[in-house]
Amino acid sequence: DDVPKHSHANAIGEGGLEKVQYNHETMQDKSTTCDDVILGVDVGTSGLKASLVCKYGKILDHITTGYQRHDGDYSDDEVHCEGKEENPSIWWDSFVKAVQTLNSRNNKKVKIAAVIVTGQMQNLILLDQNSKVLCPAILYSDSRATKEASSIEKKLGGLQSLRRRVGNWKGGFSILPKMLWVKKNWPNRWKRTRKILLGAHSYVTMRLTKARCSTCDPTTACTTGLQDATNPLHWHDLNDQVLEGVRQLLPPIYPADKSIGIVDSKFSRKFQIFPRDEETAVFVGSGDLGSVTIGAGSGIPGKYVYGYIGTSGWVAHTTTSKLKKGKTMTTTAATKDKVTTPATVTTLQERIALTSSGEVKKHQQSLHHQPPEQQLPGVFLLSHPCDTSLVIKAASCITACGNIEWIRKAVGAFDCEKEAGKKVSYEDFDKACMRSAAGCNGVLYLPWLNGERSPFTNPTARACFIGINSDTSKADMYRAVVEGICYSYKSLVTVLNLMDDIKDGFMVVGGATKSRVFMQILSDILRVRGFLR
Repeated sequence: DDVPKHSHANAIGEGGLEKVQYNHETMQDKSTTCDDVILGVDVGTSGLKASLVCKYGKILDHITTGYQRHDGDYSDDEVHCEGKEENPSIWWDSFVKAVQTLNSRNNKKVKIAAVIVTGQMQNLILLDQNSKVLCPAILYSDSRATKEASSIEKKLGGLQSLRRRVGNWKGGFSILPKMLWVKKNWPNRWKRTRKILLGAHSYVTMRLTKARCSTCDPTTACTTGLQDATNPLHWHDLNDQVLEGVRQLLPPIYPADKSIGIVDSKFSRKFQIFPRDEETAVFVGSGDLGSVTIGAGSGIPGKYVYGYIGTSGWVAHTTTSKLKKGKTMTTTAATKDKVTTPATVTTLQERIALTSSGEVKKHQQSLHHQPPEQQLPGVFLLSHPCDTSLVIKAASCITACGNIEWIRKAVGAFDCEKEAGKKVSYEDFDKACMRSAAGCNGVLYLPWLNGERSPFTNPTARACFIGINSDTSKADMYRAVVEGICYSYKSLVTVLNLMDDIKDGFMVVGGATKSRVFMQILSDILRVRGFLR
């Protein structure tokens, strides 16, 4: 009952629009003040969310701001790539707007004792000596550096050798290939780089802190392919073998529960919700997967499995790690999970992907020749945000409800008398899905708009419709997209060998939970009796 009641009925989130949504019912007791309030911030893919939370866990107020996207001024003439990029200043602008709104509604009621920020991970953000952004951030979903990834794998002894040393290597999605791409294609920007940040939340905390602290959390570090797999708080020295001196540019790794600095007084003096006579601590928090894992109650071994369904998504749970020197987090998790066989791993979507790339035989042979703990393609073990003895076992998809955002804009308004590029509403989208029968009259959709990570890793995989005929309706295509996403989640649960674990209930979080249609389709496909949301 303490969760804010939003004034909207959107299913997934409104990316790219200038929109502010908030809880109209703020603090119930208007006559009292509340000290020791935490400002929690999520710098998401489609928008920024901020909440005021008291020390007892009660949400006092909440706001969501959409990004006002604009090109940055990078003071050079180097050509941009048609990849997945973002201007980091929009994250900071949205943060300031959220604080302004929260301040106007609560300036006489609360005093912020600490700020903690989470956000999208595995971004490449280049800063100069004055901490000014040099170029657009290259996002986690960008796969431009596939060729660079192949050259790195050859130089460092092959794919398996690289995975043993850094753990979660994702080929062209990893950060080191992207840095090599920048050096080759944006040489002037690379020469001027003095700091590198790896998450949207790290950029916001850098701008917020008095000392302009550049930091990274263990969970985000683990996703980059730069971390030493035997020591979650250190970067691997092999990074310097590819790009000499690059480790000096990387930020220190801080556990999410350690303060990295204090709020800059030049910022805090503008808002009454910050105390005047005390310093306000700042925590870099954790990358989104780590924060969501803890927030969903799955940050302790033995707790339930959960799924996050937003622009991207994953299925995850926490387990123990008996990490020994020379072994990696991807191969030494001490769990009781049964080994997944090729037959259960290979879904229809994976068969199509493997067949189209001619890798079926190679894939089957690799499964038989690897040790049991490596017979899990697309499974990643990530550092716990706070406890180095724990890992988060996850299978992730690059694009989940981002597929819905795409089709709402690309197809949704074709027959509408609306301005060009206007998206169909979430309500109309759900109604259209309901007009199509289960199975979408034979239409399948593969949700790989930006490549895929699980149950296979392929940066060049792309989305497609299969089975379209002269009777196919727009409603069929809408529902096929939703079913394709839901079948993708079945693949994630399957590759983690957790289908039996979720049959009596599955914790699901993220924007998709606001859509009853989406959740019903997901329940039918996973054969789950109910959801916790």
